[in-house]
Amino acid sequence: MNSDETFYRAIIFDVGGTLLKTAKSIPTLYYEVLRSLGVSVTREMVREAMQKAELWAYKERQSFPYLFNELDFIKYQNIFYGVLGIKGRRLINRLERDFALKISEKMKYELYDGVKTTLRAL
Repeated sequence: MNSDETFYRAIIFDVGGTLLKTAKSIPTLYYEVLRSLGVSVTREMVREAMQKAELWAYKERQSFPYLFNELDFIKYQNIFYGVLGIKGRRLINRLERDFALKISEKMKYELYDGVKTTLRAL
């Protein structure tokens, strides 16, 4: 390796919105998956629930939900599902598990222009 080259031991990417264009927003995906699981919600209810949970995250923890420890994430979920009228850890855990399994069926995405070239260069 000559002195002009840089060696990286690891590169970490935030895929959604950086490398991949997702055709649907997270609230839309939650709406579709929850409906497919038989939960009676509207798009507006899901948007409101997500806004309230994220507001708590930013005000109380000054953090994004994906940076939470386990207890913070449980609080975030309790707020989100509580706004939707869904209570109980067992039910919330089941819905989250089912959401994780079904999201890939609902999510459509495509690469941003130039992603392949950029990744090859790295």
